[in-house]
Amino acid sequence: MAKSNTQWDLTFSAPINLQAESEQGKRPTFAIEAYTGVPMQAGGDFRMPIVVDLAGVKASKSVPVLLDHDTTQIVGQGVPSVNDAGIQIAGTVTGDSGASATVTTHAKNGFSWQASIGGNVGKRETLDAGKRSIVNGREVIGPLVIAREFHLREVSFVAIGADGATSAAVAASALFEPERKNTMNEQERKWIAAKGFDPDTVTGPALEYLRAAFAAEQTEKKPEKKADFNSLDEVFAASKLERERREQITRICAEALRDCPHLDSELELMARKAIDGNASPNTFELDVLRATRPYSKTAVSRSKPEMSATVLEAALCRSMNLGDVEKTFDDRTLEAADRHFRSGIGLQQFLLLAAREAGCDSVSMRGNGDIRQVLKALFRDDDRNVKAGGFSTLSTPSILSNVANKFVREAFDFVESSWRAITAIRSVSDFKQITSHSLTGDLTYEKLGAGGEIKHGNLGETTYNNKADTYAKMLAITRQDIINDDLGAFAAVPRRLGRGAALQINKVFWTEFLDNSAFFTSGRGNYDDGTDTALTAAGMDAALVFWNALTDPDGNPMGSTPRILLVPPGQWYKAMALMSSGTFNNGATANNAVDNPFAGMFQVVKSQYLANSSFTGYSALAWYLLADPMDVPVIETAFLGGRQEPVIDTAEPDFNQLGIQMRGYHDFGVALQEYRGGCKFKGEN
Repeated sequence: MAKSNTQWDLTFSAPINLQAESEQGKRPTFAIEAYTGVPMQAGGDFRMPIVVDLAGVKASKSVPVLLDHDTTQIVGQGVPSVNDAGIQIAGTVTGDSGASATVTTHAKNGFSWQASIGGNVGKRETLDAGKRSIVNGREVIGPLVIAREFHLREVSFVAIGADGATSAAVAASALFEPERKNTMNEQERKWIAAKGFDPDTVTGPALEYLRAAFAAEQTEKKPEKKADFNSLDEVFAASKLERERREQITRICAEALRDCPHLDSELELMARKAIDGNASPNTFELDVLRATRPYSKTAVSRSKPEMSATVLEAALCRSMNLGDVEKTFDDRTLEAADRHFRSGIGLQQFLLLAAREAGCDSVSMRGNGDIRQVLKALFRDDDRNVKAGGFSTLSTPSILSNVANKFVREAFDFVESSWRAITAIRSVSDFKQITSHSLTGDLTYEKLGAGGEIKHGNLGETTYNNKADTYAKMLAITRQDIINDDLGAFAAVPRRLGRGAALQINKVFWTEFLDNSAFFTSGRGNYDDGTDTALTAAGMDAALVFWNALTDPDGNPMGSTPRILLVPPGQWYKAMALMSSGTFNNGATANNAVDNPFAGMFQVVKSQYLANSSFTGYSALAWYLLADPMDVPVIETAFLGGRQEPVIDTAEPDFNQLGIQMRGYHDFGVALQEYRGGCKFKGEN
């Protein structure tokens, strides 16, 4: 809300009802209710509605009363009164002609004058659009200007005004109303005299107004005790709120009793005390959490292990059905998780526990504001949850990230990972390009001479490059997931991120491997496209002959042995039969079974990517013999820091979102390496 102390002239007006009345032989008097405390349109420098704070109105003992705010058209003089009801003026018409005659004549003939006040604004505030404030006991909504200080300079009779609640009356002629009997008591007479009027001569509406102003002042001095409720609607609204409060406390108690039946007596006492003591559901919920928290921060025993981040991680993983959870956590941790959370732990329960550890004790999960407050407490800028006594060991981002990474690894491993069997793995420390030399250089040992001199070996001139890049994706646990206490949604997000990472590394890897028309060639001696390359016993026999013909750059045998038989899905059955059957028919005569020399010779690796038409170089028939990637790798995969699985981080999302954000990223690179480490066979008869 913007504030200013600049002086501004202000005139505003509103429709009023004006009746002309007087007593015979008396000076005309008037009573004006000039302002009722509501917002109105003002002229001059004000482009938005304005409301005058009645508590900040200042006025002289008497103010001039004008016609149309024109200081040359004086109607009379009046005494202002400012109270909770507004600004009222009671006065006398001092002239017999000009503006005075205009006002009284028109009033006598039935014209309804309107009132307007004029003055200058001291302190003012601008209430922005949609913002709310209380002024003069009423709620006002921006955009508007609040005049916190206003000095009343004059009041005018006007033909058209702006405050629809104002009114005025003029006693101008005996034709309108007979003389009324003056029935003022002594206190009223003294008060009217103190205001500058003659209590023996003031009559009509002016008298009624002055008596009303006197009564208003007395009410301010002795405020009347108001009823608790102003309407039947308020009675029923209050009853509904109380019923909802009791129902929420009852529900919280029932949930706690379900998880901790051994605390039935304590929970009953707490619930009855909360209901009778008018405690809020938020306060009761936190009291229940404290009472049912089955651990001590200072005492540790084997029968009741201390709560820790690892215990919470185990409880979350067990509740989210992580596979092989027994292999992930030790027995003591799992025992502690089971003791603390017999029925499992929910998403809301975990967030509330963590928020309490972060020092945020007065929150619940029943509204947007509370959820936002919980998340702000859990995801601080310094990534730590701070309590008055120091730093909490239960760091929510760390716990959520650790749990998420376990589900990422599980989902990552569910996707085909045949690439692992045929690639060399390399750890890199940054994203710079790395270079490897061919393993076929001049490294053959030489016989030492009598002098014992050892000659230096030479690395091959052929080099291979690789480079790690970053691949990433982001998902969120939504506000609805948190409100629904959906722990399954929390488990689904890292699983999806893990699966997405596995699909991406497969895509990158097999794109590099299959685009091999220049890697496996007849000229290099590692590609056979003959008619005897079908995956049969005869084809395998020919393939081994082909393999043994591989040579190093000096023409010497490579000396490597094929270890892996890589096949597309359509060739898998043939490969398994060839590698597992003890005998096979050599075709010489019917039912002529002979021992299978290829049984168990190679590790069969199948990949559906080999036959997928989305990849350049795919084939449903082609198969490969590959050396052990630890010996002569045909392809290499580099991982930043040696981490082969993606990493998950958790954080609170931007201000325009509600929930918990999870981002997954994976740093790796793939490149073909030594072509002498494998042979490709077309797979046709």
